[in-house]
Amino acid sequence: MPPSTSRPGTDTKWSYEYETLRRENLFRNPPKDHTAYPALKAAISPHIESFNALFGENGTIAQGLLDIGEKVYIDGDDRTGPAGKNIMRIKVKEVFVEKSMLPMSNKFSTRNREIFPAECRERHVTYRGRMSAKFEFRINNGDPKEFVRDLGQIPLMMMVG
Repeated sequence: MPPSTSRPGTDTKWSYEYETLRRENLFRNPPKDHTAYPALKAAISPHIESFNALFGENGTIAQGLLDIGEKVYIDGDDRTGPAGKNIMRIKVKEVFVEKSMLPMSNKFSTRNREIFPAECRERHVTYRGRMSAKFEFRINNGDPKEFVRDLGQIPLMMMVG
């Protein structure tokens, strides 16, 4: 049967009874239209939106990097002035989050270390990715050099639908 919009959505009215068979059926055969649990979708919506606000194109992190700007450091004693001293300028160019990966301690999978949310749920672990930052620095008027530093793990929010 081809997909049709005339099919009614999932009944979202729940009583105070357990309705175990109905819940079991929805768990085993989730509806394609994602209408089984509108209250759950409404409950997690602020989390998804705040995650997207952090990492969006002009999100909070991008705006924070603009606010930080470039920092300047001068070596030596501040009281003698800047003459003849080295000046280092440094800024954070980019913050990025990698896909969730299996830890290096997992020796069973050596080729593809990518892990998906369903597998994380089965393992009872957080679906998280490594967050890193790319820095750029310049000493005196030399060429800019870049380096990347690990900032730790961050939980990833996924929403399909």
